[in-house]
Amino acid sequence: MQNWDEHRWEAFISEAERRSRETRRYLDTHLGELAADWEELFDRDPEDSLNDYVELSLLNDVAYFPDDDDDWDEDDEEDEGVFLSDACGWLGSLDDWNVFREARELAIWACSAVPQGHNLRRDPRYHAVVEGTFVMVAKLNIAFGFSVDTDYLGGHLVFCRRSLDGANRALAALQQLRDEPGFDVFPYAVFHARLFETRNDIAEHIQNARERGATPR
Repeated sequence: MQNWDEHRWEAFISEAERRSRETRRYLDTHLGELAADWEELFDRDPEDSLNDYVELSLLNDVAYFPDDDDDWDEDDEEDEGVFLSDACGWLGSLDDWNVFREARELAIWACSAVPQGHNLRRDPRYHAVVEGTFVMVAKLNIAFGFSVDTDYLGGHLVFCRRSLDGANRALAALQQLRDEPGFDVFPYAVFHARLFETRNDIAEHIQNARERGATPR
């Protein structure tokens, strides 16, 4: 996996995602629906809800990480919690990555913006806004794990693009809700502006990272 280009990482991760979807469909069929209980999610602390989502994403995506003993030191795989905050690489620490910090703040805000008991909490479009921001954070977190070495830049770029997809889905769902009766409880203008800017920052980071490694798409 070391020195794979972005195209090869894309093919590998897409195939792993396909197998993961098949597994989830099997579990849904045999063990019942595993979809999120949105009302329960909104009633919890939003940071806890986001952390659980990120942790689940890590568990689903762990097969994407290199497992060659020569390239990946098991001593580096300490249990540091959900976020890969202590990884060191060309991005510094996760707390230093402005794009990630902004994405995380937006996801927590999206999850907590609508008051308890409001009809909007049951609207699938609002669910799509929250889930899109959660995907944005989860995939950036995984992308950061690939920043420990520029040899894995292709994997970093693919997960950043997955994060960008999440941001775009959240923006699309948000725009569908703009004129919905009762949506005035949500701070649309400010949230949309920040999400739009963060989406653009992710896209800019992808371009800069490509230029850094001269990695083909």
